[in-house]
Amino acid sequence: MRTLLWIIGAVLLLQGLAPLAQSAFGRDPGESFFLVNLVPAAQPWAGLALAALGAGALVLAERNRARRNDTR
Repeated sequence: MRTLLWIIGAVLLLQGLAPLAQSAFGRDPGESFFLVNLVPAAQPWAGLALAALGAGALVLAERNRARRNDTR
């Protein structure tokens, strides 16, 4: 479960932050395949939401790992 949460968290974090980084460096994120391109009107907010979900999944994976290591 921890590995799955890590993978999901990393993908969501990447999907959320990569378009924002592309915009910051002057590239058009609309040309790339990102989940946030499905909602072009709310792209920055959707990117932040995906990044927050990804960070939450990574934190949850770490808490799960720490809890399992404490009980052994």
